Amino acid sequence: MTYAISDIHGCYDEYIKLLDKIGFSDDDTLYIIGDICDRGPKPIEVYKDAMSRKNVHVILGNHDYMVLQNLVSLMCEDDSGTDDSVSVWTDNGGRTTIDGILRLSDDEIMQLIEYISSFSKYEYLTIQGKKYILVHTIPQDFSEDKTFEEYDFYQLLWGRPDYNKRYFRDENTFLVTGHTPTRCIRSDGKYEVYKENGHIAIDCGCVYGGNLCAYCFEKDKVFYCSHD
Repeated sequence: MTYAISDIHGCYDEYIKLLDKIGFSDDDTLYIIGDICDRGPKPIEVYKDAMSRKNVHVILGNHDYMVLQNLVSLMCEDDSGTDDSVSVWTDNGGRTTIDGILRLSDDEIMQLIEYISSFSKYEYLTIQGKKYILVHTIPQDFSEDKTFEEYDFYQLLWGRPDYNKRYFRDENTFLVTGHTPTRCIRSDGKYEVYKENGHIAIDCGCVYGGNLCAYCFEKDKVFYCSHD
């Protein structure tokens, strides 16, 4: 089976419980749609687990990018702009990730830099005749007539799509995104997956007291693990 999880944000215990719940095995494939780190208590543990699994593929999120940006500057002893970027990082929940990184050796930090550098910006999947575009987020003015390369890189990390709008004319094409907690999208304010207008939004706000969810593409089914 093929699954997607987004915005784990250091909720390692919930992540492991969710993998156990879906019976995730070496025969399955998991896409993590950005933001493994920050806010929650165990971001480095999530990175290490994902890194150890050959069948887990990660798409870059804005929080992952902040880790990479600051670690590269620090390891290269290039402090130009570092104070400002670290401040932005900590203001966005980076303290738990920083604390975890301070417990790593230099070799482990370099391995983490190399790993995050390998994350893709987006992924295309075709499963059972349906097309899926997996990306952390998109800008509000996104258009299917433009390629991802035509957008500013930061728009694919920080943008906020219009979830009331269908972006693809083909009703068998779906955008699978994270970044925006679904309680901010759904009219009922629930921490559950939003599936309307060709969107499958799966950031169910685990770190805010909501759920971590895994979406199964073949079954069109959602599995939840609530925040402890």
